[in-house]
Amino acid sequence: MREYSYKAISDTGEVLTGKIKGRTRAEVISKLQDKGWLPVTAEQADQIKQAGRKGGMFSGLPFLKKSPGMREITNMTRELANMIGAGVSLERSLEILTDISEMPEMSDLVARLLKSIRSGKLFSEALEAQGAPFTPLYVSLVRAGEVGGALGDVLDHLAEYMVRMQTMRSNIIGALTYPAILLLVSFVSLFMLLLFVIPQFENLFRGAMDTIPVATRIVIDVSQWLGNNWGVALILILGAGVFLPKLLKINKFARQVDRTLLASPLFGDLIRKMEAARFCRTLSILLHNGVPMLSALHNVQGILINRVMAQVVSRIPESLRAGESLSAPLIEDGNFPRLAVHMIRVGEESGRLNQILADVAAIYDEEVERSIKRLLAILEPLLIFIFGILIGGIIISILVGIMSVNQLAL
Repeated sequence: MREYSYKAISDTGEVLTGKIKGRTRAEVISKLQDKGWLPVTAEQADQIKQAGRKGGMFSGLPFLKKSPGMREITNMTRELANMIGAGVSLERSLEILTDISEMPEMSDLVARLLKSIRSGKLFSEALEAQGAPFTPLYVSLVRAGEVGGALGDVLDHLAEYMVRMQTMRSNIIGALTYPAILLLVSFVSLFMLLLFVIPQFENLFRGAMDTIPVATRIVIDVSQWLGNNWGVALILILGAGVFLPKLLKINKFARQVDRTLLASPLFGDLIRKMEAARFCRTLSILLHNGVPMLSALHNVQGILINRVMAQVVSRIPESLRAGESLSAPLIEDGNFPRLAVHMIRVGEESGRLNQILADVAAIYDEEVERSIKRLLAILEPLLIFIFGILIGGIIISILVGIMSVNQLAL
């Protein structure tokens, strides 16, 4: 039995919060409904605590406040799905969310959606008018739910999808945190060594620069340049951090970077599996909820990160109009994993495309986790080796230079 933190509305309209035990979230919701309450949220208590710790001690400061992100939108979607599934109207559900939302920015967002609906707009139109943080995928699914009369079910599927995407993103960020810290510390150590330690030996080598080894002279020259131009070096580093994201917005440059990453032995396989999982899961949930194939493919193209693979997906509608299969452009391109492509082909031939897409997504979710572990097993020692060689090489070059000077003195 797990402990869940819940938020519910009593039959008198009072907001109730507390904890309740249950085997699954569905069982907890059923228990709350048996009491005559309207469940709004039901999440595992330990997950709530972790989410709270992520805010940190300074999260309440005004200058650190931010607009609602993926986590808040996921919670809103789940809460709406619970209330609409329990028979509450969309308008009343939004009213309740406006009152109980703990984040002022989220309360304002829901209030704007409620105002749009009261003015006669559909929910999908209200979401589309807000723009970010509601993606075209989100709007398309809600529109499909409105047309099919299954908005509650669609919102429930959408919340599950967002949780999966959020979990995958968190896993990747968590896995890459240590290598990123290692890279930063190594760069800082190298910078400090060249800027503060090496200059201490310049007086020792002064007058003997022509006789010391080439490696020692290179280290001394780099150290002198860095000491005289550290401001330029800092500007170059900061400039790269500012202009690189802008360069990546240029399609030609970004496509070349994505093509290079796909071809790299270190990252290519992981990127292919991540994009295959994202492609299959998104297309599956869109088709399952009644979105037409061509509209679904347009939305899928927009959520793929790698532009080379997104370009492949953009050719699928033309292939379908020409009477070819969905898998044909994927087979021709060769960037999507072969297993995924052949399973999609089987799904088309058997008429079970939606189920096969969901199965492929589940397979590649597991593959991504394994690939990340393998990548880290290679990346961490590789970084240690590279920076160990650099720092060790600098130290050895100085020691060799000192030995050369001592030999001259003798």
